[in-house]
Amino acid sequence: MTASAIALLGLFATGWPSLTSDVPPTTLGADDAAVIAGVNRPFVLPEVKGAVENATDWYVWLTRARGVPAERVTLLRNAEVTRENLLAAAAKARGQVGPTGTLWIVFIGHGAPARDGSDGLLLGVDAQRTEASIAERGLPQAELLRAAQGKQRSTVAVVDACFSGMASDGRTPLVAGSQATLPVRRAAPAAGVLVLASSEEVAGPLPGHDRPAFSYLLLGALRGWADGNGDGAVTAGDALGYTRAALTALVTDKNQIPSARGGPLDVVMHDKARERGPDLIQLVAEARAPASSAPVATVPAPSVAPTPVSNRAAEQAFREREIRLDVDHKWVRRDLPGPLSRKDLVRLGGEAAPGAKQLVEELSAREELQHNFLVTTAPPLVGMGVGTAVGLGVGALIAGGGGADANPERAFLLGGFIGAFAGAAAGALGVTTPIFMYAQLDPDEVASLKNAEAALAKASNDAERKTLGLPPS
Repeated sequence: MTASAIALLGLFATGWPSLTSDVPPTTLGADDAAVIAGVNRPFVLPEVKGAVENATDWYVWLTRARGVPAERVTLLRNAEVTRENLLAAAAKARGQVGPTGTLWIVFIGHGAPARDGSDGLLLGVDAQRTEASIAERGLPQAELLRAAQGKQRSTVAVVDACFSGMASDGRTPLVAGSQATLPVRRAAPAAGVLVLASSEEVAGPLPGHDRPAFSYLLLGALRGWADGNGDGAVTAGDALGYTRAALTALVTDKNQIPSARGGPLDVVMHDKARERGPDLIQLVAEARAPASSAPVATVPAPSVAPTPVSNRAAEQAFREREIRLDVDHKWVRRDLPGPLSRKDLVRLGGEAAPGAKQLVEELSAREELQHNFLVTTAPPLVGMGVGTAVGLGVGALIAGGGGADANPERAFLLGGFIGAFAGAAAGALGVTTPIFMYAQLDPDEVASLKNAEAALAKASNDAERKTLGLPPS
């Protein structure tokens, strides 16, 4: 990295102010309710740095500056953000908001296009890197807005997520092998619904700062950064205009243009917004200063040994390959599709944890007997066949030795039925049941199996950290 680039990153990092300080409170939100969701560490999908922090800042602003009663605000973070929880929170807010109030929906995280291109999907923490999982676990924006539609005067949705199928870097696909596509939004929001979205193409971070850009800048605008005339009143249109101008000036390597759907834009979001924001003109001017204006550092000749990765970059690389439990208590790793099987855990961590590997293999082999056709189904079927044959033979003997009034058909039917039942019972009781009981794990063995799986996961994680020059987890 050049000296000018290092200076630029330092400038951005120190130039962005915190959004946690209090601003003058109002009573504009006394009749409001809100749902706020932020996911920065999905179980499998790439990380969205700063999403939870931005969501928390929105919570503080809505409750303190806007004046929304805290009991009417649901804040969902990371593992709490699922399709079910979002819909439940929207229904709860719909019942709490007053007839003159605004229902706020703030979502910061990953998005993806719907299969038919009709909407953008909001992805919770548990979405996997497969098209089927995203389609099943993704929540269409229209569905969330319908769940929140109640007696409120207006609804404001802030969506900081892109719907091109890419991660926040604009290059990495959420599903391996997929291409970026833009969803076609066919239906306009219902009356009184305003949707402020980061971009349909990409939703990236601020330059030099680990915060999603759109939700950060929009919140800053509502705190007073967009108050151009100094009267303290900031409308939705003011905030969106400031955010769009800031992103256009600051983000030059991506096409991130915020948009608004529905309306109105002239509603006042904050009437005491007097906080001054960062000097964007100075930030842009210094960011684009020629490299010669910065002192040139002497670069030493490269050594033979490889350059160690910085701790921060190494930690980020580790998170992409870290094995951990998801909300369904299944082992997952971001760079691998779907939950990991026990065979995957053995393959990844067995070399470093041979004892755990042996235990998992032994107990797994016992469990697999419960699903083995030769154990569960074959013995009763074979017994049924043998018993039927024996029964028919007995029936033939009975029929052959009968008198003039004998009934051979009844003898065959009764003998075959009794033989089939007895043979099936013998096969089930004599073979299937003992093996099936052996395959059942007692509580101590189940606990040992879970501990062994955790040991394999930790062994794999520690091996990855060692490769990256990091201490064990």
